[in-house]
Amino acid sequence: MKKHILLGIALASLFTLGACDYNEDNFPGFDEKETITDVRTDTLVLTDAHYGKIASMPKNQGLALSKDPENQTYLTALNQLGKTKMFTDMVAPEDYLPAFVDSLYAYLSDNSKILVRYNVGKEQPEYLSKINEAENFDLTSANYATVWGESMVVKYLTPSTLKKIPALLKEGVKSPKEGDVRQVNYAWSETEPSTGGGELPETIDKISDALAEAGDYKVQGTVIATYTRGFLLSDDSGQILVYLNVKPNYTVGDIVTIEGTTSKYANVMQFGNTSVVTRLGRADSFSYPEPKEYTGAQLDAYVGNVDGFHYAKIVGELVIDGNYINLNVAGATKQGSVSYPFDGVVDKSLSGKQVEVIGYLIGATSRYNVMATSIEPVGTASTFSPIGEVALAKPGEYAVKGQVIAKYQRGFLLSDGSGTILVFDRNGFDFVPGDIVKVSGQVTNYAGFNQFGTTPVCEKLSDGAAKAPAALSLDVAAMEEYLTAPYIAYVEYTGKLSVSGTYYNVIISGTDNCQGSIQYPIDGVVDESLNGKQVTVEGYTLGVSGGKYINTMAVKVSEATTTKAISRAITRASDVKPNAAALYRYDGSAWTAYEESASIGISVMQPADYVATGSDYLSNADAVLPVYLKNAFPYAQSGDIKAVAYFGNKDYKVMADEYGFDGTAWVKKNTETEIAEMAFLKTAGSWVEAKEYYSNDFAGVVHNGAHKVEVELDGMTYVWSDGAGYTRIKASGYYQRNRDTESWLVTGEIDLTEAIAPQVVFMASADYLSGGKIENAVSVHVSEDYIPSTSDKREEQVAALKAATWSDPLSFEWPTSTKEIEMHSSMADYVGKKVYVAFRYVSTSEPGFAPTFYMSNFVVKE
Repeated sequence: MKKHILLGIALASLFTLGACDYNEDNFPGFDEKETITDVRTDTLVLTDAHYGKIASMPKNQGLALSKDPENQTYLTALNQLGKTKMFTDMVAPEDYLPAFVDSLYAYLSDNSKILVRYNVGKEQPEYLSKINEAENFDLTSANYATVWGESMVVKYLTPSTLKKIPALLKEGVKSPKEGDVRQVNYAWSETEPSTGGGELPETIDKISDALAEAGDYKVQGTVIATYTRGFLLSDDSGQILVYLNVKPNYTVGDIVTIEGTTSKYANVMQFGNTSVVTRLGRADSFSYPEPKEYTGAQLDAYVGNVDGFHYAKIVGELVIDGNYINLNVAGATKQGSVSYPFDGVVDKSLSGKQVEVIGYLIGATSRYNVMATSIEPVGTASTFSPIGEVALAKPGEYAVKGQVIAKYQRGFLLSDGSGTILVFDRNGFDFVPGDIVKVSGQVTNYAGFNQFGTTPVCEKLSDGAAKAPAALSLDVAAMEEYLTAPYIAYVEYTGKLSVSGTYYNVIISGTDNCQGSIQYPIDGVVDESLNGKQVTVEGYTLGVSGGKYINTMAVKVSEATTTKAISRAITRASDVKPNAAALYRYDGSAWTAYEESASIGISVMQPADYVATGSDYLSNADAVLPVYLKNAFPYAQSGDIKAVAYFGNKDYKVMADEYGFDGTAWVKKNTETEIAEMAFLKTAGSWVEAKEYYSNDFAGVVHNGAHKVEVELDGMTYVWSDGAGYTRIKASGYYQRNRDTESWLVTGEIDLTEAIAPQVVFMASADYLSGGKIENAVSVHVSEDYIPSTSDKREEQVAALKAATWSDPLSFEWPTSTKEIEMHSSMADYVGKKVYVAFRYVSTSEPGFAPTFYMSNFVVKE
């Protein structure tokens, strides 16, 4: 083969060198002739080494990445091809073989065919496929309330209540199909609760423990101060800094848990930006403590010996230099730094003047750091209350100042970092997000939150730029929980937009208990052409109305162009952490704990099993599961089979693999292979799978949807002959004499909706031509609108045939004798459509022409 290629190159070089002097003079018209072609058919059997080459090809790497650029699941699967040496559903041969075939056979011309033989993973057992299709069902607070009743607050299952899982599934899974599987993740305790109930025992560390030594901790407390990089958290034992490195979505009075690793920075212990913050609720009221005034000497002493966090009053000169906001205090050798204040806290016109700063000392290196709650000129008594205090205060008269962070037609949200409050007026305001505004007036409570709502007095103080925190993504469980524990925060949620007059609701899939309600949106926020479509809403929650509507001041409403991956978070309640998991299967009438058979055990990885892996899902299951099975089943016998269900990616997709014990180790069984083959055709310079869209050998009785329609028989019983023992079908209009006939042989429906360059191919021959041409009796037509009759009556069959639109005859090189030839014609005009192909046979008595036409092995393919 290589010699042939080299010879072709050598000849091409020879002709090229002599083109000007020789070809024109001695072979007129030679340069206008067609390029030399090399059309052939070959077979390629993949070796072990080929699989790694296929996986590493840049074109294939790019294709795999494009299928899932975020999670890279297809790329990960492709990278395993060199190891597994088999194609699978995720690593499909039709996707990745064309590039490899082209790398070996680029020199071949169009219409060349390569048959590739390769390994393919054997089809998974049906039960394993069902588990791999399973979704998560995580028990929420509402589920536990259903189990235990209203008289007990218990958020876990026990031996006596485990049997209630099927009822929860019946209520929570809409329209299940027989065989559906769910992985139920739940909190579990062997001990029955005492009267009155309680939480599943969980280790909550004291903040004082987290302060004592760096390490991994989970603490619970109340937010007592904020800045644009995090907040200060407090419990009965102490305070600790939570440094998120982003604008927090929390305000003073919020009750949260923090889980993460502590380390020391600026001589104070803090949780870093990888910590997990979980909102539990909010306090009934909040007020800052009385600050302690610090002298210059005391501030120097704090820098020399940082002894925690202190709420302080500091008087000194405010020095603003770009983004740096510093303090010079008389009697102090160390300078202070106001750390990351919220817009509106610092009036830049005060630079160079004496001010009174109130806030928390939060550590020091060469200077002390302050998380400021207010900065006012010396000698000026502030008339403003912190918004965080007003938001949780009793109704009354208040004055506040802060930044407009969002608005709708009837008001705006105001924040100073400590809290957020709605300023409402039916006539609206002219302020825009970013404006620094002062507000005074009567504060009342509506939908569970304090707001200025009775003709508040507002005045703009300065310009600014509003920046929202990272949106808190609300899933079904979080939205349902919001109904009973509302809060103001910047969120996002996805659902179907329903516009009715001035009402803009968002219907959430998976629940009838709650909906999003976009309130009084300003022009441009909601595109009403999105009505009825899936949208993602970003904005601030404003409480609940009507018992189910989550009021939202929308900032952005956009079409949800991609469906987010279903993850564990979709059904995960933030206040209930599962420590157990089990599979349940729907048998057509009820949900039951899933056990495939006595010979195949199903094991579900438990939350505790993931701890040793350092992750809560398996990124390399092939390495982990054999060890897991070895530890879980130390007395396994040779021949034992186990299926393991586990979380296979960061979206908590339930996956399952089947393993067999060979006497020494657990070996993955769903990697067994079988030989398969796929043909590729070179078309327009590219290799594509030579797919078959329809085939019929036309041997025996007509089949595969094919049927005959007899239009005119002239005394004959039939024109097309078929039946048992026939190896091909034939048509003839001769019986004792030439007859006037018309008969159609129609294929079954041919689906070309995904075709690229389809063609029709069949074998044919002719007899009794008597000097005529077979194409005068036989023609091939295509219809896009033919609807076959289901009747046995000939006249109804003919009516259906004539009601359709049939194409002009396809072009072929027709047979001229009984020698069988291959016939082919393009079907490119029908790409993207569903069609029928028909053979029309017509014979005549005068002048008599009734040839015999033979046909077999009909196929439409690439």
